[in-house]
Amino acid sequence: MMMRMMVMVLLAGVVVGCNTANELESRADVEIPTFTPDQLRSVDDIPALREAAEAEQPEAMFLLGREYLVGRFVEQDLGEAHAWFARADEAGSSAGTNALGVMYYESIGVKREYPRARELFLRAADAGNAKAMRNLGRMSEGGHGVEVDYKVAIEWYEKAFQAAGDDEHLKGVLTEMIANVKAKRDADE
Repeated sequence: MMMRMMVMVLLAGVVVGCNTANELESRADVEIPTFTPDQLRSVDDIPALREAAEAEQPEAMFLLGREYLVGRFVEQDLGEAHAWFARADEAGSSAGTNALGVMYYESIGVKREYPRARELFLRAADAGNAKAMRNLGRMSEGGHGVEVDYKVAIEWYEKAFQAAGDDEHLKGVLTEMIANVKAKRDADE
């Protein structure tokens, strides 16, 4: 249980819908805010986030899924998290695709399925998602659903580092992961 909570906390640092098309069209004249992760500061932000998610904004779908996963500003509900991540994935959010992959990789609210996780990570990585690239490296490093392959793990970690842009925290984590895998590789040689 403690490990699951730790994973959920790590994912953070990872439904009421319109019933008809007319319902969505009737809100077309309403300005729906675009959400970014740093805008979620309290439970008071959830109604606007939900409205943006229901208006098919991929980032809002991902963020709402993340809130259900972590249970920070809404009651934790892994089924809702999965549903919103799946919708975000379908809408083209690489963050949603990666988060859905993490649920299958870590067996969070769903049965562990490494092949499904890998498929999702590959799709998100193809879209440039650095965290998905890191997750593919983790799979190769640990032999999770694939053969242990330190060379491939390092390659994925280095790609993730390049794709991380200005995310200094992720770059720091990746630098440490690369060093650890190189040490493992050298010890095995």
